[in-house]
Amino acid sequence: MSCSENHNEFYDKVLSDFGKNSYYIALEIRSDSYKGRAIIENNNLFNFMTQTKRLDKNSYETRMKKLLVHRRALKINNSDLLKWKFIPVKESARVYLNANKGVNSFVMNYFSGTVFKYDVNEDEMNAVINQLFYWNIPVRNDNVTGDLMLDN
Repeated sequence: MSCSENHNEFYDKVLSDFGKNSYYIALEIRSDSYKGRAIIENNNLFNFMTQTKRLDKNSYETRMKKLLVHRRALKINNSDLLKWKFIPVKESARVYLNANKGVNSFVMNYFSGTVFKYDVNEDEMNAVINQLFYWNIPVRNDNVTGDLMLDN
């Protein structure tokens, strides 16, 4: 399977999940007050794009896939950061160093099976979600426990 096919399957999966605890999407955003990486649950991103850009599900998936594939920034207003629950991702030296050890080591370091080990602060957890998205590994919060989970 080619890299681009893998990206397409991954993006199709995460962008078509509109449940209460949908997959996290990591993307570049740009506003007057923030420019950089952010994470947001797909359902919140879809609601944002529906309300601000008047997109239906198919248009949303097509537009977001194009934005993610080409690594373009989504322009938002400052007020949208909090309102729609965009979470800015801060650089983490620890996540960067762990990522350099490879995917398997990274996952074993941060997860017990498929459940996130909550022995890190929120900024590091957000950086982990961002890194996993980069590697096309979907994560979401469990509907029952609220724990961050790797997708099986």
